[in-house]
Amino acid sequence: MFRKCISLLFVAVVLLFAAPVASDQVPIYISFHWHMHQPIYWPYENIMQTEASGGTKYSFSVVDVHTSRTGPYTSWPRNAVSLGLASNPNGGAQVSFSGSLIENLNNLAAAGRFSANWANSYREAAGWKTARNNPRLDMVAFGYHHPLMGLIDGHSIRKQIQMHRQIAESTWGVSYSKGMFPPENAFSPRMIPALAQEGIQWVMVDNIHFDRACDGYPWVKGSNLFPPNKADQRNSNPSDWLQRSGMWAPSQVSAGFGYRPHFVAYTDPATGQKYRVVAVPTARYEGNEDGRGGFGALNYESVISQLLPYNTDPAHPILVVLHHDGDNYG
Repeated sequence: MFRKCISLLFVAVVLLFAAPVASDQVPIYISFHWHMHQPIYWPYENIMQTEASGGTKYSFSVVDVHTSRTGPYTSWPRNAVSLGLASNPNGGAQVSFSGSLIENLNNLAAAGRFSANWANSYREAAGWKTARNNPRLDMVAFGYHHPLMGLIDGHSIRKQIQMHRQIAESTWGVSYSKGMFPPENAFSPRMIPALAQEGIQWVMVDNIHFDRACDGYPWVKGSNLFPPNKADQRNSNPSDWLQRSGMWAPSQVSAGFGYRPHFVAYTDPATGQKYRVVAVPTARYEGNEDGRGGFGALNYESVISQLLPYNTDPAHPILVVLHHDGDNYG
């Protein structure tokens, strides 16, 4: 369940910019998350071995899958963040990069099929700091092989994070992030103990799940989700339901509660020990639109400004995290 916390944690979340507002209006903060992933395409083979099968395993080139995405896998995120270095002292973004993708690119580079320096731009940007000493480009935690963490046990979750930490730290040259983008942005409270035990302090969660955990959630069939389980609706009705316009958004959203980070907790039923992390909402509908091509697909000002009437708490401002694939779609 999601409970509104007394003090919300924004420290570890890298903010790209604050939306322009009137001088007496609380600003809305906007951040970007780009997700990069490719799997190990054939068990117990590296990518060059799979490519050498000559089409007997796949009808496409697994090498071309990677080389056609050279920009996202090398310099594009670094270049995007660099545009705000001079104008925004606390600007930045997040990237999740699976361990299997790093492994593939290293094997491709060793075979001369990809740049030997492919990670350099990421290493550079990962070392940039904001005025508050947060990473400009936060290479957030992930599961090495893209596991759906809500469907595996705590030991396996921890092992996936440990494997990812090892390859991420050696690749990016920085300490492991305190935040996580869980694979497929899929989250379950059962994950909380393993995340906390591995030092994860905040985790991105699709804000549709914030909404569904509240009484009064106005479910509609067009949202492509089953109705929420009544037993999971443990939070009071926020009474801030808003029908978005200017983008695909079939269901109303919580315009205040659903765009603010909250503490989420899990109590071990055997020991009574409580584990807690911060759930950072990712903007389901806005992220989808932004993923189709950035500005133009999502008209930031006209869409995000619809939240302004609900952004009335200076201590807990609204945060819009635009999350999407960094190497697919638009």
